[in-house]
Amino acid sequence: MKRILYFTAAFLLIATTVLQAQQAQKGDKANTLISERIENQKKSLDEQYLSLTQRMEKIIKDYKLLETKDIRVVPYQTTYKLGPDYIMLERHTFIKDDLRPKEVSGIRTNNIKIYTNGSTISKLECEVYEKHYYSGDVDRVTIIDPSPTTGDSDDISFTHIRRGKYLLKDQKMKDVKNTTAYPIRNELMQQFMIPSISIFNNDLLVTAEGYYQSLKDTDEILSDFLKASIR
Repeated sequence: MKRILYFTAAFLLIATTVLQAQQAQKGDKANTLISERIENQKKSLDEQYLSLTQRMEKIIKDYKLLETKDIRVVPYQTTYKLGPDYIMLERHTFIKDDLRPKEVSGIRTNNIKIYTNGSTISKLECEVYEKHYYSGDVDRVTIIDPSPTTGDSDDISFTHIRRGKYLLKDQKMKDVKNTTAYPIRNELMQQFMIPSISIFNNDLLVTAEGYYQSLKDTDEILSDFLKASIR
């Protein structure tokens, strides 16, 4: 009887060990698949980001924006500034008070400084700034991409200052968590970097096309006036 009990206990122990090993193996395989999926998504997001920066580069080159110094009309709530080696766009929105929806309680600006020689882009500097009027609280995040057209976002850096104190300083994108539990890097690319660059691309294109359309309209007005003078 004791032997039977010993054999039964041993059998159960072996069966439990084998089952646990199988479950662990399945878990490792599942984690590997999820990690591969996260890595593939990272590569896809980097490709999307590269496509947008290349499009930005093409707009600047095709419309000769670094040489165009008299742009006056820009999209609503947007400012445009031309420097010797950069183009700067800034969008601003007002923050509404939660308790008093009709009142403005702060301002949020999102700007991008595009360093370019007129045909290629060498660096992007972005800043998101938020100020609350009542509390005086200020949040500022600076994002620097030293190589926006290489197709690799690893060297993008973030600096976050809140209420005058650094929460992050020169945090590299490659060091941002991108695990199965916290895919923060992918979310940051998908939900901020790509939409932000896309919006500025559209603003840049609208500004450039608006400028050349205004030149065309001016030419047509001149032509119509002169033709009418000899009728």
